[in-house]
Amino acid sequence: MNFLYPDFLWAISLIAIPIAIHLFNFRKYKKVYFSDISLLKNINSQTKKQSRLKHLLVLLSRILALICLVLAFSYPYKPLKNNSNFDQKYVGIYIDNSLSMDNKNQNGFIIEQAKEKALEIINQYPTNTRYIYTTNDFDANLQRDISKAEIQDLISKTKATYLQKSYAEIYSKQADLLKNFTKNKDVFWLSDLPKSTTISNLAIDSSVFVHIVPFTNKSNGNLFIDTVWFDTPIRRINKQELINVKLINTYESDLNFRIEALINNNETKGINNGTIDANSSLTIPVPFMIRQAGIKHIALEISDYGDPNLIFDDNYFLTYSINSATNVLHIFEEHDKNYFNSLLNTLENVNYTPCSINSVDYSKIRDQDLIIIENVSEINSGLIASLQEFIEVGKSVVVFPSGTINNSSYNNFYRKYAIQFNGIDTTRKSIANLNYEHPIFNAVFDQVKENINFPVVNENHKVNLLSNSMSNEIISMSNNQPFLIETLEKEGKLYTFTLSTLARSSNFLNHALFVPTILRIVERCQVQNPLSYIIGKHQMVKSKINLSQSSDLSVKKENDDDVFIPGYKKKQQSSVLFFKNTIKNPGNFNVLNKQLAIDGFSFNYSREESAMEFFSIQEFLSLLKENELINFFHVFENIDSNTTLDLTSQTKGILYWKHFIVLTLVFLGLEILFIRIIK
Repeated sequence: MNFLYPDFLWAISLIAIPIAIHLFNFRKYKKVYFSDISLLKNINSQTKKQSRLKHLLVLLSRILALICLVLAFSYPYKPLKNNSNFDQKYVGIYIDNSLSMDNKNQNGFIIEQAKEKALEIINQYPTNTRYIYTTNDFDANLQRDISKAEIQDLISKTKATYLQKSYAEIYSKQADLLKNFTKNKDVFWLSDLPKSTTISNLAIDSSVFVHIVPFTNKSNGNLFIDTVWFDTPIRRINKQELINVKLINTYESDLNFRIEALINNNETKGINNGTIDANSSLTIPVPFMIRQAGIKHIALEISDYGDPNLIFDDNYFLTYSINSATNVLHIFEEHDKNYFNSLLNTLENVNYTPCSINSVDYSKIRDQDLIIIENVSEINSGLIASLQEFIEVGKSVVVFPSGTINNSSYNNFYRKYAIQFNGIDTTRKSIANLNYEHPIFNAVFDQVKENINFPVVNENHKVNLLSNSMSNEIISMSNNQPFLIETLEKEGKLYTFTLSTLARSSNFLNHALFVPTILRIVERCQVQNPLSYIIGKHQMVKSKINLSQSSDLSVKKENDDDVFIPGYKKKQQSSVLFFKNTIKNPGNFNVLNKQLAIDGFSFNYSREESAMEFFSIQEFLSLLKENELINFFHVFENIDSNTTLDLTSQTKGILYWKHFIVLTLVFLGLEILFIRIIK
């Protein structure tokens, strides 16, 4: 048995007072004279025995009553396993302030209930207790212990946030902040226990004991936009586009909905509507048409006929760009005829620049979208480095090797892509297989005909794709050797033809297949950043901007006057913008240089909690048992806004102070009985 207030035990010494009273007889006696005292002697002998017994019983009952009263005030308890000392100096408090906690239950807003319970917990600890306060914000200013007054102020200011943290992240964070303090620590989690995260894979610290205060959240259902995408990566003007919107309905009933896509604030609009079945998902295309190139911000909104309080996932924002022109750099060493000039230089939306291998301006490479290497016999180290970095940032490179190449230089370039050149094959063959499902060709052929007259190949390089290569054959020849290889490297693409453009190698450049192949490669070479990012998860975005200095760079949210200055880092081939948790609300954003929009991006809330599914107490207890965590966690049960948390009983074990109060009353009652019954 332990005592919460052991200093009170000194009061047991007060039993000396009743002992002293009983040892010394302070009663005054009156003399009475009798003529014969023989009868009185017998009475006096009997009375003395009864009086001595009465006095001893009264003394004993008083001593025991006093001892029980002192023990009651000392707060005796039997400690639980893995408990810590209640008078400890450090306590961890975590309030789950995710968006689901901003929902209402029968007692009001859940986050407000959590804040009230947190204050109840704090008020039951001594004034000098130090606290570690944690929310989903992971505030950098809260990497230290704080006082009772400080944590009370922070709790009162806590608001729901778009940020979400897993149980593992919360546990790791608090354990790390508490590791330098007392041996045993109590940590309190106040949460609605969402199923969007799991309790598994925790790195347990045996000195940390977690007490979970659960709150009931409604699992009635939700209708929300889950994801958005285009079927193809190519965006065009003056042609109908279809944006795919995946809706999820977790209600038990079918719902009608209307979804709108607003592009650049009423530049154009797309609308669709329908019905989604209960507990199902539905992908619905929303049609629209863009009339001019540039940055395109799309704001999707669904009319949710469910819970009016659940609106954080009814919108979805995305951004993409349609360039007014594609920059193509053509590096060549020799050719019979410049077919690329004839094909590309006549297109309005292509800026075509031919350049001899001996006069390449490497500083201009980053401004290109596509580089074509034609009949170059040797790729020098400088060009290798530039091309590889060019591909890594999402650009595209097309290679037609020379008929006679320096194998060593080519293999130096292709080693990174697990491709190997192994000499020349001069056997006559033709193209035999073409991947019609590949994005280059899936919109070229209306129907696939048998016995197509494919190009003839007279000589080609023997190329091996190693087992670790991220490449695939788009076109192959009748001898099963590759004709056109696509290699995906990070966000970029490398297209390798295994032959030169010289007439002696093949008739490919004069064949009808050449034009659509090259034009589709040109179409697909535009770098497209992700359509959107997740608030809290992504702290930086790639950008196509190229500024020598960022002093005039700023970011402005669409339909908002707030402007902030992002971090900016310029690389050789790309740029990166940093935000450091500056973006807290979803929307479309413009990157401004001297008030002129030069790029754009979008941010959305995470959809992890949109399903609105929560663990019951029993489910969570079962989860703890399955993961062998039951000895390190305690879950409060039957807690609501009208229930006061009894931390001493819940966190310290079995309490005995009430038992000793009862015993005190029992012994006082016995004292009264002894005084009245025994004469």
